[in-house]
Amino acid sequence: MAEVNKCKFILTKLLWNKEQIGDILKHPKCLLWWLQCYLANTNDIFIGLKDADGVVRVPAQIQKVKDMPKNQHWKPHICIRFLHTLLVKMEEVMASVNCPYTVYKFVYDSYSRCMKFKIYKGKSEYSFLSEKYIKHCKEKTKHE
Repeated sequence: MAEVNKCKFILTKLLWNKEQIGDILKHPKCLLWWLQCYLANTNDIFIGLKDADGVVRVPAQIQKVKDMPKNQHWKPHICIRFLHTLLVKMEEVMASVNCPYTVYKFVYDSYSRCMKFKIYKGKSEYSFLSEKYIKHCKEKTKHE
């Protein structure tokens, strides 16, 4: 793990240059890129523009993630606060769940500005953990 921690992780994005984008950071997906980098604790993003042939002919830009929110119409603190609120709610709601098959589906209702969720108890079509993984986790927790 020490060797992995020495690595530098860079997110890469390629865009079609159909709109002749002047400032790549004004692209509508910039917020999504920033969120992905923030959640993955990535410091840099490498952005390239593909032409109609799918070739990057202009040098790609390396952008510091911490600088991406500057001069944007979106504010990072709003995203962070939303994520924190969501995670606190998820922890509160799921604290007593002890079934590897139970799935909670969370949805944000922007009109009522609240988080809603639906529970799929036990094994269902929404269960996604494999039997192998569940068995592995049970064995790990026995030894601790």
